[in-house]
Amino acid sequence: MSSRVLAAIAMALSLGVLAAAFAITQTEGDRPASWFVLVVATASIGLGYGTAGGAHRRGVLLASSGALVPMGLLGLLTVGLPLLLAAALGFVAALTQPRARSGAAGP
Repeated sequence: MSSRVLAAIAMALSLGVLAAAFAITQTEGDRPASWFVLVVATASIGLGYGTAGGAHRRGVLLASSGALVPMGLLGLLTVGLPLLLAAALGFVAALTQPRARSGAAGP
């Protein structure tokens, strides 16, 4: 599976978790914590950016996936497991992308 597909699946999972968090808290007459929504939404945007591919997007995928890990651990009893799965998929997507070439062009 290509890194773009993995990043897209990770993005869809994290957006699904965000929707589930809103649905769960709505039934309780509340809303999710603003900081949780901000981190997961920002990570989802980063994962979406990573679906375009390219070595320069590798760091964005790593950072976005890394941001989902603590959110997944904090929400482990409710919506955390899919976030940890999305983080794992994002890490795999970042690691399977080609590395950026450094250095000057050859003669």
